[in-house]
Amino acid sequence: MKSKFTLFAATTMVCAALTVNAQTPARQKAMKHAVASLKASFLQHNKQTRKALKAADNQNMKWTAGATYSYEDGQWTKTVDNKQEYNALGLPTVTYYINATASKMASRYTYKYDTQDPTLLVEAMFAVGNYGQDNWENTRVEDKRDLTRNKDNQIEEVVVYDDSSSPWSLKKDMSDQLYYNADGSLDKIIETIHDEEDGDITITYTDFVWDRTNKKYYYAIDEDKYYEGENRIKSMKGSVTQSGMTIKAEVNVNYDEQGGYTAALKGMYMGMTVSTYTIKKTYTDANGSYVLTEHDQSMGEEDEYDKTTCTYDEHKNLVAEEEKSGNDENYMNDDGKQKIDYEYDEAGLVKTAVYYQFDYESNTYEPYKKLEYTEYKDVTAGISSAVAAPAAADTRVYSIDGTYMGNAVEGLNHGIYVVKQGNKTVKIAR
Repeated sequence: MKSKFTLFAATTMVCAALTVNAQTPARQKAMKHAVASLKASFLQHNKQTRKALKAADNQNMKWTAGATYSYEDGQWTKTVDNKQEYNALGLPTVTYYINATASKMASRYTYKYDTQDPTLLVEAMFAVGNYGQDNWENTRVEDKRDLTRNKDNQIEEVVVYDDSSSPWSLKKDMSDQLYYNADGSLDKIIETIHDEEDGDITITYTDFVWDRTNKKYYYAIDEDKYYEGENRIKSMKGSVTQSGMTIKAEVNVNYDEQGGYTAALKGMYMGMTVSTYTIKKTYTDANGSYVLTEHDQSMGEEDEYDKTTCTYDEHKNLVAEEEKSGNDENYMNDDGKQKIDYEYDEAGLVKTAVYYQFDYESNTYEPYKKLEYTEYKDVTAGISSAVAAPAAADTRVYSIDGTYMGNAVEGLNHGIYVVKQGNKTVKIAR
């Protein structure tokens, strides 16, 4: 069950034992594929995001140059030089992974963002070549999203393409239809996963009840975007349909004063509750350290428990992680431990991060990777604060593509805007 949680992830276990015995082989396959697809849809977030280096989070300073080292035979060897460029919001626009040899062979990833909401990635492109020379080859789009907006400038459709086919070519992978309440909050998502082999799968998320929301749509219904921070789901319902078979789920979430939560999912098939899944995330200090526990109960299956403990330092960087799992919450097996040692400069920026994996045979932590950060840059230099643009009769706000947005930035999505006030024009990051 590793990396399992988004609220509907437990639906993968719904009625598996109950229905498989009662269905034909073809229907068994459809059933398994349907629940697997529902899980995949809600697992688009990567567990590594919460392990990621957060040296410049909530700051203007972002690393722009560094290196990766591997550890072998008692010594460190540089394998890759890393370089990264950003936009004014601190989001990466180009990443280079440069072979640490004289050849300077490199892979390059370039990222494009939506013009109206620059926080939404719409394209990622890959190429290989020699760093410092304009000879990039094998260029291909690896990830692409087409966004359609309604008359209120809300995203009403998202079409996702990927390059999983061979030879490299983009194919439609998934599409979302979005529906909103009168107050602008998200109410329903109808998601279609396109599967040429087994047929399309329709997943519906509906009846959203919000604890709080910024009315912003994100690509994945995951814990980082919809259960913490500005968006917190209080309850919702979901269903997945394929080949005439429908699995339903209900979700309820309670939050504590520290920002943690307890979520309960009930899975149903043919009106019968056949699976329950609970998860509890408890923050243990002001640095963001937490304990995440998961409990899966499915008809015909043994109970499954998972526990992840993450510890962060005063810079809010991950310094230790431990994972356990088992069929009894009091007797869980060790699934792995790692720790990270940081060296900081006087400004509190990371100079090096050394990664260690716990070796259960030697009962010691063994180093395996080192990241080095040699250059940082203030990526928001020259961008004004939104506080500098009060609403006024002669104030006009435009998106960066020239669309008129009103006479105030208050209430707009996060992004970069052009504000005209009299004869003065400024760019503002909100």
